[in-house]
Amino acid sequence: MTAGLTENDTMCEINTVPCTVYNRDTQLHRTNGTRNMCCTGLCIDLLTRLGNMLDFDVELSEVADDGSYGSPLNANMTEWNGI
Repeated sequence: MTAGLTENDTMCEINTVPCTVYNRDTQLHRTNGTRNMCCTGLCIDLLTRLGNMLDFDVELSEVADDGSYGSPLNANMTEWNGI
């Protein structure tokens, strides 16, 4: 789950982490530029807790080209994009 940052916001709220996502058109294709968001949810909570326990920092950015976040790249589903 994400929430946008306004021009006056410089930090995310508690229990959220900054993440960078691509701007997208109406068909979810990438357009020029990125925007800063605040990500939250179970996976974010787990990642934050692991980072605190194991002493590492978290930096999140979107990797999927097509907005599908984990679709198979081939027919036999041995390669995936996204997550």
